[in-house]
Amino acid sequence: MINIVFLLFQIKFMDKTTHFAYNFFISKGIEETTATYLNMMVLLVMMLLITYIVDIVSRKILISTFSKLADKSKTQFDDMLVKNKTPRNLAHILPFIIILNFIPIVFNDFENTHEILERLFKIIGVLMVVRIIRSLLNTFKDYFKT
Repeated sequence: MINIVFLLFQIKFMDKTTHFAYNFFISKGIEETTATYLNMMVLLVMMLLITYIVDIVSRKILISTFSKLADKSKTQFDDMLVKNKTPRNLAHILPFIIILNFIPIVFNDFENTHEILERLFKIIGVLMVVRIIRSLLNTFKDYFKT
């Protein structure tokens, strides 16, 4: 669902978004090469700010939701999920998706950088999934000990 929204966003606003600050810098008389780098920096800062805010909000929502559910339920399993940081690990998925979808926009003029970062973040995604699975397995381990 989120990928569809980003795809529609990219199709409709790709040229306007990728050169968001570029046109402004060119109109102020800055060289094209410098304007390209400055544009990338502005988009990168915006992406990082959005990602940071989404990460904080999603983490707080998931952790508080899981904690409330753990307090209300009679089983220990959800308490162990919170203890093993499963909600915290799950909360990083949305910011990861945002970064993965914004990389082509931010690094539109830098094709090699775009490809390298995309591969790097796919590796990070695999590590995130492994971390989530590990926290789930630790939860099951702790639960079966009881």
